Amino acid sequence: KETKRREEAPRAVSSLPLWGICFFSKKLGSCSLYSFPMGLKFEKFLPEGRCTHSSLLRNSSKRYFACVYGGANERIASQHKEKIEELGRLIAANGFSLVYGAGATGCMGAVARGVKENGGFVMGISPDFISEFEDIFDCDNKVMVDTMAERKTLMEKHADVFFIAPGGIGTMDEFFQVLTLKYLRRID
Repeated sequence: KETKRREEAPRAVSSLPLWGICFFSKKLGSCSLYSFPMGLKFEKFLPEGRCTHSSLLRNSSKRYFACVYGGANERIASQHKEKIEELGRLIAANGFSLVYGAGATGCMGAVARGVKENGGFVMGISPDFISEFEDIFDCDNKVMVDTMAERKTLMEKHADVFFIAPGGIGTMDEFFQVLTLKYLRRID
């Protein structure tokens, strides 16, 4: 029995056709963790592609930010990047602005393009040295900081909603930090 179970286990997590969105909303009173097959539409989570609070958000004087954590690596599968670009369009369509790590490639670039294509506002926060590793997106507001820790702190400070897209170690670090802060009741 033990041998059979090992054979049935997936060979690598990256080979699974699944990814997830982590959604925490301070203002909208919601906290959920979703994992789903790539074919599932975002509309399942935002009915008819719309947030029920979108008119409230558009008429508010405060800018509401969706924070998206995800990889900047170009090797991320195109199907993931297409879905993340779709998420960017939905973020803007629902009256949210984007705060993210300022990358121009991979999932980071995809979400920023989606937001911009739909007329949304993009704030990118990045340490000065990151341009040695990746291109920086042409953000509406680009904030350059000294450290990765500073970057995460500013992103958390601005965020009203958090999404986690495919990525690597940095994305996992950001995900676990947000999850820990939620658990410790440091964010709503």
